Amino acid sequence: MRDPKRIEEVITQLREFWYQNPDLRLGQILTILSKKTDVFYLEDDELIKRLKEANSTF
Repeated sequence: MRDPKRIEEVITQLREFWYQNPDLRLGQILTILSKKTDVFYLEDDELIKRLKEANSTF
């Protein structure tokens, strides 16, 4: 079973990114973060990593 604590981290990082970039739609954000990886296969820990990177560079 996956750790349910990851959910809050994903949401927190996504919220921070989205507030910095309010003109983007959710689908656009996920496409940007997927970096040519099918979003279906993108693990949450990798998504968190990419969100943290994006939050520090966008």
